[in-house]
Parts: sequence; structure tokens; C-alpha cells
Amino acid sequence: MKKCLSILAIFTLTLSLSVSLSPQKADAAISNPNYTYGFNLGKNLEDVYWNTIEVLWEFSDAIGMNKEEALSSASSHVEILEEWYPEHLLRLKGLSQALDMPLVEVVAASIYMPSFLLRGCTTSVSAPPATQDGQVYLSWNVDIWATLKLLVTGMDLPLFTVTDIPGHNKYITFGIPLMAGIGVLNDKGLALVGNAVLVGDEGDGLTALEIPNMVMERCSTAEEAAKLIESLERFSSSSFSLFNLNYLFADAEGGIASIEATHNYFAVNCGEDGILAQANHHQWLDRSLTGAPGSGPDGYPSSWIRAERMRELLRENHGSIDLEKVKSFTADIENGVEIGSLRQGGYNSISRTMFPLGWLDYYQGSLTGKYMHEGKPAVLADLVILGPDQTNVALIIEPKDKIIWWCPGWPACFDYYPVYCAGLLGVEGPSIQPQDGASVSLLNHYVGCCTQLGGTLSPLPSEVPDSINGFIVWMLKAIASMMKILSV
Repeated sequence: MKKCLSILAIFTLTLSLSVSLSPQKADAAISNPNYTYGFNLGKNLEDVYWNTIEVLWEFSDAIGMNKEEALSSASSHVEILEEWYPEHLLRLKGLSQALDMPLVEVVAASIYMPSFLLRGCTTSVSAPPATQDGQVYLSWNVDIWATLKLLVTGMDLPLFTVTDIPGHNKYITFGIPLMAGIGVLNDKGLALVGNAVLVGDEGDGLTALEIPNMVMERCSTAEEAAKLIESLERFSSSSFSLFNLNYLFADAEGGIASIEATHNYFAVNCGEDGILAQANHHQWLDRSLTGAPGSGPDGYPSSWIRAERMRELLRENHGSIDLEKVKSFTADIENGVEIGSLRQGGYNSISRTMFPLGWLDYYQGSLTGKYMHEGKPAVLADLVILGPDQTNVALIIEPKDKIIWWCPGWPACFDYYPVYCAGLLGVEGPSIQPQDGASVSLLNHYVGCCTQLGGTLSPLPSEVPDSINGFIVWMLKAIASMMKILSV
């Protein structure tokens, strides 16, 4: 059953995307490769960016985020980019021209859009001596609003793309490049997973997605990543959780680092005999200074429960961890729902809020006070009209072999499939084998199209994905309108 569900998810994802054009040439007067990169993305994924930004502003009104204030903040952020990350600013300028959209609006969208996506998440890293095979593994249960998973199949969202700009490390981006994409693996063998965390410490600087992408471009090891992040001017805000990120790095040599960073505070922990676990709170920084959530009802209890459970699994299996063990960690449903002989992951599980028992328990638990978030019933704090936070995607990254294992849903229900990244990154490493089967071949073909063209070829007429896009945008606008009415 798990295999059938996973194959269906891969097939649906591949068929849903529209035909993409080959890379465009930017204005001949603009020869900088950073500008050209942004321009080509804009031309190849024009509908993706326009639809994404349109939905962003619809939801900003619904939750009380003022667009004019956002544009003003973006204008100030341009100055930050000019000083700290001019290459990224050039990419955004190229994207702006390709979309025929004001630069300040593109910058604003790149700051605010990620806030609606990665809101939960449980992560881990295992390295020697914790692993029995000498490998290094990072795991990432990507927990987002259930409804937003429609963005993947309905709005041409690329799964992975390759960021390849002369003069920088080549790396795999997960998500929408320049808008809501994060570098997860580079050609040097440095890998990253992350967790959103709400903080009270505020200040301007590079955002929580600009920083890891800079790291991927410039660094080869977890140690280098920590030093670079500490040296940067960092943006953090209490407005949205993804403005702040806990970073979990590992490299091909076995170096690991858990990094907590806000505007004014920084801490790094290099592991407990090759293991680290993270969720959506601070473990190393003083929470009384950063304002990160505690373990009580006024904080984020689920985050503490999930992190502790992951840490427990890592410790229990120390010295014998391999790929199959890591897969089982991400599929763990402890602290979930049990009705008779039926068990599913719940709001406090690593394989989180599974349907239908996990959903029903979530709503009931919110009403009874069992599930609290930021001092409110979770159903309110999580904007549940978009569906509860659930594990929509899971990743396991092997930085030594340059493989990303992708699971298209709850790991307790769906299988993992390998995405062979060595060839995409231009380095030696494993590639597709005949025994991998048709589903793996299909997935890697899809990712290859994403990385080369910014989208993928689809056997469907262009009108079909266009209609899907239109429906998803209409539906999300309707949800935003309902949220406005409920907030009155």
C-alpha cells in the first residue's frame, strides 16, 4: 500500500506541471551571471511566480499584514542586500525584469512568502560514531499547512532545482528559487535541514532563507557554515515563524552543527557523539533573551515533545543507525492517536497529524485544551482553516553520496525514493540503477527536467495545468476571504 501511494504521488506530481521553455537570454547589456540566473528563472517559471505572489497578498490581507508596510520593509531590505549579499540582489533584479514587476514587490514577496510554508518540522542528523555504515544522514519531516500541499501539484512548484552560478558552489534548492527555496545540498557535500522558530528578538539583516543559500554557495563544511552565519547581519522578527530558522548542517566528512541564530544572539552545538535533533524552539540559546517558545501552554509543547522523541530514538540506536533506521525515525507515530487496534501519528508525533485519526484528534484536542500553541488552542494559532500542520513531505539527505531520499507524504504511509544528485551537481557519485525501477526513474527524470529547465515537460495540453493553477488560486483566495470574515 505504501508503495502504491508513493508511486501515485510521484505520477500526479509529474503530470501536473506545465511545459517549460529552455533558458532565456537576458538583455545583452546585462551580462552578470547572477542577473542572468534570476532573469532566466522569471522567464521559465513566470506563472509560478505570479501565482505565488498573488496568493501571498491575498493571505496578507486576511491575517492583517499590511502590504504597504511590507513594501516599505522591502525597500529597506534592498539596502541590506546591497551591503551584505549583492549577488542575491542582482538575481532579484533579473527576476523583477523578467516578470515585469517592481523590484520592491519581488523583494517583499521573497521576504514574506516563506512565512506561510514551513511552520512545524522535526529534523535530525546522524554521523559516525552513531552510524554503523560510516554514512552521514540528515532527516527532515517538513510540516506545513495541509491545504498548502496543493501548491505542489497545482501551481507548478518545482521539487528541486540546481543553482549553478559561475564563481559559486553548485547546490540543490528545495522549493521555489529566490522566493521560497532553500539550499539543501551542495557539490562539496554540505547539507542542511531546518526548523522555523518564533522569536521576540528583532532586527534587520539577511533573512533565514538568504543566509543558508549564501552558505551553500560559499561553504564546504558545517564548521565553515557556523563561522559564516555568526559573522553575518541577521534578520529576525516576531511577526512570522519562518523569519527565524534553526539550522542543522552536516558535511561529507562527518562534521555536524546545530545553529540557533537571531539578530542579536548566536549559538552552535556540534553534537552528542554524532547525533543532533531539532524542532521549533531554542535548545542552546537563552529563551528569556530570544523569546523562543517554551514547553508550556504559552509556548509550543508539540515542538518539545517531537524533539525529545527524536533525540530518544537517536540515543537508543546509537552505533547502529543506518538508512532504514533513519527512515523509521521519520515514520515514528509515538505520542499519536490510538483507537482500538488503529494507530496514527498525531499533532505531537514526528510523522505528524495523519488523516483521518490525527486530524480528528487535533480538532478535538484544540477544543479541550490538549493541544496549545502560543497560549491559544492550536486550531487558532495554526490558522487551521488551511488544515492542521502535518508532515506533507519528508527528506533524508546523504551528503557523502549526494543522494536525497524523498517521501511524498507521511513517512508512516509513503515510501522513500532516491533522487541521485551527484550528476546534477557535476561530481562523482551513485546514479540510477536498473533495479531502482520505473518510479525512481520517473522521479529522477522529473527532477532532471526541473534542474535543466526550471519546470518539467508534461504530456498534458497546456490548458490543463493552467486550469489547475486557476482553480487552486481561486480556492486559496476564497479561503483568504473566509479568514477575513472570521477575523472581524
